Amino acid sequence: EYRLWIVDKKVVTASLYKVGNIPKQYSSVVDQAVIGFGESLAAQWSPARAYCMDVCEDQDGMHVVEVNNLNCAGFYAGDMQKLVMAIEGMDWNA
Repeated sequence: EYRLWIVDKKVVTASLYKVGNIPKQYSSVVDQAVIGFGESLAAQWSPARAYCMDVCEDQDGMHVVEVNNLNCAGFYAGDMQKLVMAIEGMDWNA
């Protein structure tokens, strides 16, 4: 499973956090296909300008596990400096 931090419909950082039934498998190395999946869904619908999306991949493909706000999301191996910079760079007049 992966956590994607999305700002203005773009994945700004991501983290692997679970492999199979084994949690705490943190890695900042995330396949571009996972990021592309998240961005394609964000382009269709986003609940906010900045949020988290958890996705998983199984034999049937990729699926959304949950979508949540930033306030209650674990950081795992995500690059929080990239997230903060993306939020600070948002055009608040948009």
